[in-house]
Amino acid sequence: MENFHIYYTVEDGDTLPKIAEKFYGDRHRWQQIYDSNTEVIVLLRGITLFIPTVSVQDCSNKMLCVETRGESFVQSLIQAVLMLLDCILIKRKQDLMSQSHHLKPTEKRLAEQLISLFENGTTEIQYSYAEHLEDGRGITAGKAGFTTATGDVLEVVKRYTERKPRNPLAVFLPRLEELADEESDDTSGLEGFEDAWHKVAEDPTFRQIQDEVVDRLYYYVAMDYCRDLGLKTPLAKAVIYDTIIQHGDGDDPDGLPALIAKMEMEVGGNPLTGVDEELWLESFLQVRRNCLEYADNEETREVWSESVGRVDVFMAIAESGNYDLNPPIEIDTDEYDMKLR
Repeated sequence: MENFHIYYTVEDGDTLPKIAEKFYGDRHRWQQIYDSNTEVIVLLRGITLFIPTVSVQDCSNKMLCVETRGESFVQSLIQAVLMLLDCILIKRKQDLMSQSHHLKPTEKRLAEQLISLFENGTTEIQYSYAEHLEDGRGITAGKAGFTTATGDVLEVVKRYTERKPRNPLAVFLPRLEELADEESDDTSGLEGFEDAWHKVAEDPTFRQIQDEVVDRLYYYVAMDYCRDLGLKTPLAKAVIYDTIIQHGDGDDPDGLPALIAKMEMEVGGNPLTGVDEELWLESFLQVRRNCLEYADNEETREVWSESVGRVDVFMAIAESGNYDLNPPIEIDTDEYDMKLR
């Protein structure tokens, strides 16, 4: 249950226990409100109080604990419903504000089509994909190239098993946990895993879980990087999204943070600190391409050297001036030739 904070204007007859009961359904939690409003000495009508750590569930408790003295039950119920709606609207507003730096739905769809093209050779999202690429990451699977060595395959299978305990992948959980803990690319003990993944890939629940894991582990993290770097254009955001999918955001020399640090030494900062975004993106793409041509990690070096084409695509889009990712996006490079709509 997600938490958020709201403000409350004191009314006649209010006490801290009474206000605590309104918001938390528990009058004994008045100390939380008191500790968050130490500057308030006397409760007077019209004073605004900060109400910390309120959840929608807390607000809904109001419907169970309203005081009906002097009011009809219907009036109390109406007050409770209005209060719950206020909480939901505030939460919705906070969600929208927190996502203001995200890609728009159409832009995100185009970015994910590009990622699917790079990962699976097609713009159609490949939920059923599973293959041992021998790239030092074990078995690669799913829409964003989850791997058994990095723990995101484990995350998908754990979530799916929580919702559907009887599934063909559940038997692999102990082994997946071992591999994730060791960050091992070993595939022993995973015989039949690829077939099991193919089998459940048609399940809408399994696909939804893949979407959720990609968002939590990669998309939201990538968009936070964009916010902190001051990146505004959809193309730059799509590049960071694709980069974190392939490189991750670990502290290794091939990870996204290392690429950013190396590039910023060259251009002297980022768009947030005043560097032109187009110049920043051009430099970042070149740094990333250099990394793919000769990765620090010897186990991924050969496979990654064959994937420089994904950076060439972004370079071509930038050269065309389509920083807003306006469809159709025409791709014509040595490796890719297609149109995204």
